[in-house]
Amino acid sequence: MIFRNDYDHFANKKQIYFKGGDSGDSFDAAYNQRMATIAESQQGMAEQYFDFWQSDYQPMEQAQIAANIAEIPGQSALNQEQIQGQRDLLPGQTALGQAQNEYGVEQIGANSSLLPGQTAYTGEQIAAGRQLLPGQTELGQAQNTLGTAQAGANLSLLPGQTSLTGEQIAAQRTLIPGQTALGQAQNTLGTVRANADASLIPGQTAYSQEQTAAGRQLLPGQTALSGEQTAAQRKLLPGQTALTGEQIAASRELLPMQTGYSKAQITDSMTAMNERAPVRAAFYDESLKGVDIESRVNKAAADASQSFMNSNNIMRRNSARMGVNPNSGRFASMQNENSLNRAKTVASAKTTARTGAEQENYGRLKTAMGGMA
Repeated sequence: MIFRNDYDHFANKKQIYFKGGDSGDSFDAAYNQRMATIAESQQGMAEQYFDFWQSDYQPMEQAQIAANIAEIPGQSALNQEQIQGQRDLLPGQTALGQAQNEYGVEQIGANSSLLPGQTAYTGEQIAAGRQLLPGQTELGQAQNTLGTAQAGANLSLLPGQTSLTGEQIAAQRTLIPGQTALGQAQNTLGTVRANADASLIPGQTAYSQEQTAAGRQLLPGQTALSGEQTAAQRKLLPGQTALTGEQIAASRELLPMQTGYSKAQITDSMTAMNERAPVRAAFYDESLKGVDIESRVNKAAADASQSFMNSNNIMRRNSARMGVNPNSGRFASMQNENSLNRAKTVASAKTTARTGAEQENYGRLKTAMGGMA
């Protein structure tokens, strides 16, 4: 441990005294020698870095400060010219702002004239929404029923999920020894990299000194380049001011045409809304009515029955051709089988037709809701 830490003004360096042990006044000479060697090495490193800054970085910083001071007059003149250019543009900007205000007033008047039509359109949307409300309520109830069924299914899956989680925890435990070995290998690799980085420090220091010297050599050229750029910007300032003035004048000339174009667009939108109103009402009416489900079911059953009537006649003719007696048990069995097949086919046709019609009605309502959104 450190016993005393004094600064010797006559020797111009720190005097550090050490002692060993946890208590008492006994001294460990070897320990003190090691600690003194470390302290002297740190002090030498600090002095080396200070000398490096004083010999390399300090001259470059002073040169940069002098170059920045030399550029101040040119920058001040450029700022004054820019301020004057902005003053020259102020009348044109004021006129443009007034024209824009006038255009805004005209737009407000046009929007006020559109308000009755928009109010009527909103009323039509509300009426259509009221017509769709019963169907939406029925759809919400069906969704609630589906949510309840899904919750029950999730509860039935819970034991399997719990078992899977236990198996995952066991698998992770088996991976712990390998992960520990991997961490130790990574620590060893980090130590090797740290030693390699320490060996690179002398070369990096020399490289930094070379970069500093190169930067000092480039400083005069950079200062001259900055002066040339300032002069070039000063030459371009009158042309930029004139270009901005021309752009303001061009915008002022286009303002009446833009106003007329906006009015034409508003008129076209109102005309299209009025033309589409009957079509929209008819579309919502057809969506609410939907298809006749029972008519679809009856038609499908009739088609299936008709196909079996033809097959029954064919079976009679084939039986007569093969000499089978229509009053025999074999023919009766064939008729029973044909009747069963007919009943299955008719039932399947009815179910398919009903499901298709319900899906079509739901699709119509969904399309109508999307159009209203």
